[in-house]
This record gives sequence, structure tokens and C-alpha cells, in this order.
Amino acid sequence: AAAGSKPGDVVVPPQYALLTFDQPVTAPEKSLLIGARLDADIHQNSCRLAFHGKLIDLVYATGPGDAGSSSGAASACSKFRIYKNKERNGVVERWTNEYEAVCKGMFKKETDMTLFQNMEVKTGTGIVGVIAGTFGKSGKFKVSFRTAVPKEEQSKPDSNRLTMSFRKYVFDSDKHAMRQESDN
Repeated sequence: AAAGSKPGDVVVPPQYALLTFDQPVTAPEKSLLIGARLDADIHQNSCRLAFHGKLIDLVYATGPGDAGSSSGAASACSKFRIYKNKERNGVVERWTNEYEAVCKGMFKKETDMTLFQNMEVKTGTGIVGVIAGTFGKSGKFKVSFRTAVPKEEQSKPDSNRLTMSFRKYVFDSDKHAMRQESDN
């Protein structure tokens, strides 16, 4: 429990926000920041905003191509490592042996499978495998498992569900990059 909390209190973890402004804002590092935009008409369909918090890090905009432009914002903010969790789901069509399966449903036939090769997938029972490559031209793919998957495990319905979880970083210079936890 957090210091000073009583039984039954809800402990809220730290929350972070990345704020961008139209005009430069002068603020010393590590200072308390209080802001508000309450002058909007309450009858209008607009956002009224108030916030406070400790300033953790600064992004400096020094000219064109910096934080003021979209490409500059991405390069200046890339140090913040803000990401979105993504997930793709598929199914095992058939097991070729205890180490390999042919799967479908995760990709369209026109998908460039080289982007996903060697990425981890998990079955519904938690068995981890990696995408080994394509199988034919209809969006099917092969998954290789590091450990043998016994026949009785293969026959369980949950063993035939596949999930690939990854992160896409908002400010990554490669907009198509997908990263799994082991990549970080």
C-alpha cells in the first residue's frame, strides 16, 4: 500500500501526458505545471481543460523541422517510447508434426509476410512458437514451435487459437515497425 493510504483507498498509478502547444511555453525543468483553458463557452461543443503535474522532460523546438512540424515532432518525441498494444488472431489449420503447424486467418493473401517472419505467436494454451514463413499464396503461414507439442495437446480446441501481440511505437521513424516485448 502507498504511504499514507488507508484500507479501502484506491491507489492510482502515475499518469503521464505529452502536451504540445501552438506557442512556446517557458517553464523550468522539474517544476510544477498548472494549466487551464476554461474560457470556452460551456454551451459550445468544445473542450474545457484543466491540469496540473510535475514537468518531467522538455522537448525543445528550435526551428523548422523540429517539434513544431509533424516530422520534427516525431523525431523530437521519439525518446518518449509511447506505444499502442496491437494484436492479431488466427487459427491452426493443421499440424504437420509436433513442431510445426500450418495456420490461417491472421493475414490477408497480399500481406508482406517478411514483416512478420520470426515474430512470436502463442496458442490459447500458452505454447509459444514463431512464424517461420508463408505457406502457399492465400495468406496461410507456417509456425514452428520450440518444444514438441504432443498429439493430445494438439487436439485441445484452445491449442488451435493463435495470438500475436506486439507494440507499435507512435513516434517511431519506421511507421511499419512492430516490436514484441523481447525486442525492447
